[in-house]
Amino acid sequence: MSKKKEDVKAEDGDKEVEKPIVAKSLADIQRLKLMKLMKNP
Repeated sequence: MSKKKEDVKAEDGDKEVEKPIVAKSLADIQRLKLMKLMKNP
């Protein structure tokens, strides 16, 4: 049971990453750019 729940959470996480995050301010935009750079050096 726990393994299935973890798999579902992992799938949800992937979906969240695929969806573009809406940046409400310039600071959010800069933060997203930094996060992308940190993920893909």
